[in-house]
Amino acid sequence: MRLLVVCPFFPYPPDNGSRILQFNLIKQAARRHQVWLFSLIQSESERNNVAGIAPYCEDVLAVRPDRQVPGKLDGRRRGWDVFGGMVHKHPRHFYGAPSSNVVQELAWALSEWRPDVLLVSTLFMTNYLWQSLDDLGGVKKILIEQNVETSIQRQQVGVASSFSVQVRAWLYWLSFARFETLACEKFDLVTTPSAQDRQMLLDLAPDLDQTRVAVLPNGVEVASYSGDWGEPEPGALIFPGALTYHANYDAMRFFLDEVFPLVRRVNPEAVLRITGKTEGVDLGSLKLGAGITLTGYLDDVRPAVARSWACVAPLRVGGGTRLKILEAMALGTPVVATSKGAEGLDVTPGHDILIADDPGQFADAVLGLLDDPMLRQKLALSGRRLVESLYDWQSIGDRLNEILESVAGM
Repeated sequence: MRLLVVCPFFPYPPDNGSRILQFNLIKQAARRHQVWLFSLIQSESERNNVAGIAPYCEDVLAVRPDRQVPGKLDGRRRGWDVFGGMVHKHPRHFYGAPSSNVVQELAWALSEWRPDVLLVSTLFMTNYLWQSLDDLGGVKKILIEQNVETSIQRQQVGVASSFSVQVRAWLYWLSFARFETLACEKFDLVTTPSAQDRQMLLDLAPDLDQTRVAVLPNGVEVASYSGDWGEPEPGALIFPGALTYHANYDAMRFFLDEVFPLVRRVNPEAVLRITGKTEGVDLGSLKLGAGITLTGYLDDVRPAVARSWACVAPLRVGGGTRLKILEAMALGTPVVATSKGAEGLDVTPGHDILIADDPGQFADAVLGLLDDPMLRQKLALSGRRLVESLYDWQSIGDRLNEILESVAGM
């Protein structure tokens, strides 16, 4: 089968959730099929990474958009994005009209590479295909939803900082729901990372044929998380996530404001390390006091996670499944998460993860884990077994290829 994969982020190096997913989709599909890759890049230096993905691809086309979109943290959306999606025949979201050079290059790739199946990673990339999705001849189309985007927009209403921001978020949510529904209807199959996300999508688009929505979980390559990473440091907490992503920023604002002070009051030796990029982030609005370290971007986050006593995932908004939780479990690092943080994962609270939503209860869970090596060992072993049994990319890859072959045979 000839498969064209379309990605919003260049999938190498696989150093964040989106890139890890895209890299493994390509790697697993290449086990049985011929793969071509079309990917956006944000800087010319990313072209140096082509060699890392090339062994799995027949050809790679990396395109830098001629119009850069603003970062998601600034919250600025043009009036067209808020209102136009409600009425326009071809609604566009994610900050306006798509870059024309990307649209043209993608049309060329479809014509030149002649795929049997088009695999589009994330709803964002449908902006560049909107005009052509209905006119691809015999090409089958699959959309990989990393989360149900409309649900995230709905959550933004609840965490809005003012009434005016809340109204704007509410209007954007309504228009976005129409956009996502129309986009999904253009595909032969849509995959979601969990059964919960699948149901959310079906609730959003009740006319969507249920047989055209399948679950394809995110995962980790378990073998690459094995080995001796060093001894865990008592009292050390970690949050492995770039603050440039709004859901991570909100999680840390909540944790630093309402949870970590409670932890430090009882255990003054507790420390928190926050990994990932912070460029363009309003750090002044975060309570970055004693015991808190911003590590910046790490080429390999695994040693830092493995040497931490626990990983915290206090997310309040977002969708899909949290790869940071699966990675921590694969490394044998116990996780304390909110219900939203653990959403979509087949976890058992108290057995392979600790879950708390109230700030006081979250702090108690962290403190209990810091004080109890036996509980840490229990959670570490159970979490690792869970990842091995349900979230290893080898078995997920088998499921991916079954989906590809089923769609190709429609």
